[in-house]
Amino acid sequence: MSRIIDTYPSEIVRLARRIGRTARAMGARAYFVGGMVRDALLGRAVRDVDVVVEGDALALARRVSDDLGVTFRFFPRFGTASTVWRGRTLDLVTARREVYPRPGALPVVRPSSLKDDLFRRDFTINAMAVGIDGEDFGRLVDFFEGQDDLNRGKIRVLHDRSFQDDPTRIWRAARFEARLCFRLERRTLAWLKQALRDNASRYVTPQRCFAEFRKIFDEEDPVGPIVRLRSLGEVLPGVSAGRLFRMRRLRRCQDQCPASLRPLMFLMAFWEDVGLGEDVALMRQWGLTRKEQKTLLKIPGVSGMIDKLRQGGWTPGGVYEMLRDYEEELLWYAWLSRCHQRGAEAVGRFLTEWRAVKPALSGKDLRDLGVPSRRIGEVLRRLTQARLDGRVSDRRSHQRQWVRARREDALWTGW
Repeated sequence: MSRIIDTYPSEIVRLARRIGRTARAMGARAYFVGGMVRDALLGRAVRDVDVVVEGDALALARRVSDDLGVTFRFFPRFGTASTVWRGRTLDLVTARREVYPRPGALPVVRPSSLKDDLFRRDFTINAMAVGIDGEDFGRLVDFFEGQDDLNRGKIRVLHDRSFQDDPTRIWRAARFEARLCFRLERRTLAWLKQALRDNASRYVTPQRCFAEFRKIFDEEDPVGPIVRLRSLGEVLPGVSAGRLFRMRRLRRCQDQCPASLRPLMFLMAFWEDVGLGEDVALMRQWGLTRKEQKTLLKIPGVSGMIDKLRQGGWTPGGVYEMLRDYEEELLWYAWLSRCHQRGAEAVGRFLTEWRAVKPALSGKDLRDLGVPSRRIGEVLRRLTQARLDGRVSDRRSHQRQWVRARREDALWTGW
């Protein structure tokens, strides 16, 4: 068994054997491909599983679904089946050849061989496979010297029409350069620049352009690929110097943010000035979801929030009352995008400390003390504020006394 197959987690090796045995029994051949081969050779963690089948991938998916305990989604046009297995995306794809009827168009797909399937891919480092059936189990298949390019730190396309056929590979090249600390191979760079001169991306729909571009926000450092694209003269409309500045500012504080929110934080930095009508139109044109549009349109309120806090004089309880109804993503963005400004620290403390403070008393406790149901939510909020401001301790007895002492306050009018 070769070194590369040994680098995969044991559950992926067992999965390979199960899929490989079934494929062989059907007269098909199966291979791990793409990013999971590249990352294994680089010693990087492998998450998702991509399998190319010389044969019928849809039929193979139907055969292995019960064995794996999963349900596949089928995409007959592309001969693809997809599912989630043990938290990993698992794709089975029929080996295919792609023909582009015109630059930037979606390809016409025909079943073909493994070599044709690898040749259709974006870069040589993503055009390698590992056999997972029979005698080929664990054998590296590298028709296009992808492993040599990995060793040299090069990003290389497989043919001179690559960027013309699929201009979104321009943005993908910038992502891989930054992520892997590689550089574009000399001829690849020349072909990329030619595609830019030809304005090849004009043939690609805005939704498809932005769908590829926004993958940059998933990178550990989204600023690097955008700086590289600007140096090449290729950026999407609206990628201004101001937006790049905001993203750089956000990058300095991004480690404070939950990892699941980081892509959204950079999207928000990219779109902060959505008050401009043309940007709202671009959001629709580029296919942002309604939820994303709604969130982005609320960003202008962030400046007002920070301006109020900058004035000073706020107690922790007052900050809690001010911020408790804001959406979490807006609060994280307010803090991280303005971490250098006075006032932002209070947002950070709310997110990391103050919002976790809860009263020792429950709604039932308040009802037992005579608080009417319609007032319980308000009393709990006031009790939380008092706790944050040190006007009451976290002991239940003290909090009961605090509630009883305020029965005559205007707060309790209507008891």
